[in-house]
Amino acid sequence: MSRFSADSSPKSVLPRVQTLARRAKAVPPETPFATVCELLRTSPYQLLAVVDTPGEVSALLTGPLLGVISAKSIADELLTAPPEEQEWLRKHGVARDVCTPVLPDECAVPTDTAAEVSRLFDRIGRDSAPVLESHERPLYLGMVARTDLLRDLHRPFVPPQIGGMATPLGVYLTTGNVSGGVGTLALAATGFLTFALHTTGLALLFAANHALERYVPAVARFTALLPRPLADSLPETVFTVALTALFLLLLRQTPLAGYHAAEHQVVHAIERGEPLLPEAVRRMPRVHPRCSTNLVAGLLLFYIIGTAFAGSLGAELSYLVGAFAAFLWWRPVGSFLQQHATTRPASDKEIESGIRAARDLFDALDSPVSSAVSKPVSPLQAKVRRIWQAGFVQIFMGSGIAFALLAFIAFVFPPFQQFFKSVFGE
Repeated sequence: MSRFSADSSPKSVLPRVQTLARRAKAVPPETPFATVCELLRTSPYQLLAVVDTPGEVSALLTGPLLGVISAKSIADELLTAPPEEQEWLRKHGVARDVCTPVLPDECAVPTDTAAEVSRLFDRIGRDSAPVLESHERPLYLGMVARTDLLRDLHRPFVPPQIGGMATPLGVYLTTGNVSGGVGTLALAATGFLTFALHTTGLALLFAANHALERYVPAVARFTALLPRPLADSLPETVFTVALTALFLLLLRQTPLAGYHAAEHQVVHAIERGEPLLPEAVRRMPRVHPRCSTNLVAGLLLFYIIGTAFAGSLGAELSYLVGAFAAFLWWRPVGSFLQQHATTRPASDKEIESGIRAARDLFDALDSPVSSAVSKPVSPLQAKVRRIWQAGFVQIFMGSGIAFALLAFIAFVFPPFQQFFKSVFGE
């Protein structure tokens, strides 16, 4: 095969038996031969487990595995046996009579990867195998087939919930319990960078305002032509729109925009069951419906429209109109901003960072740590863990560090104090 063979595929991309196997009917030893044949005829595995437990034939039947019955062995035995033996099997035979014992190492266990099960099939010469609780505790759980591997290699295991965040240093992914990709430092760097971009936008606006002071009379004459309520709200509206535009323009020039695109694309690939390969991830859209940019777009619509018409319509009615506009257009405007402002086409390095984060996430889900995390915890512990895993606390920490640094600069260098006071107050 090519470089994407099972042996060379990253282990974290390969699903495990616990996500591949399905419950399959098992039979107790005394099951009539006719029932065994009918079950084999309809089984997708062409294999039937015999367990040392009395009970009805059921996919829920479990117990110590005695052996298996394969359609091939039954057919071969019926075709080659003497007529009188065939007749006896039809009338008196039971599952125990045609059961072939299997050793524990000829079975799969839930922690086996797809690559390990594929090699097991090659070794035992079959395309399906029973799944045991463990090699030391051979309790039958179900069946896994080679076709199950093909299905899940094309459609990898998808966590029940997955979210992500772009940082200047790479992609961060989380399920709420475990995470993959970059860590706390990178998330804090996101908060630091966004605060720095916001402050840079403010500085540019203050500089532009200073440079355009000589045009104030012309602006005053223009605003005098407008209705008084609209003229009063115009400066704040223009300032908000200009600051937002500057922030987005600056953001798109940073690595954050590329990693943001890679984060969306790799999450799309996981959710659609696409292989985690660069060429597959790159085909995914950069816009994701759960992106927080949509929420920001709604807040901007609410604030800008509410502010712009507060004087003419009254604050209550104006912000009600803003809320209605946000309700109608928050997602289309958010999608537009994602496509044209908060993301840009990701580089190979940025795509690889997203894939690496996904692999780390799958490794974490498969690790003993993940099992420990899934153990029952108090509601408070679960909430604290989810808040931390969301990454916003780390981002606020980074923003706080940036604010403290700016305050220190203003304290040490008096020329910056006026700017600091203008922006943040006394």
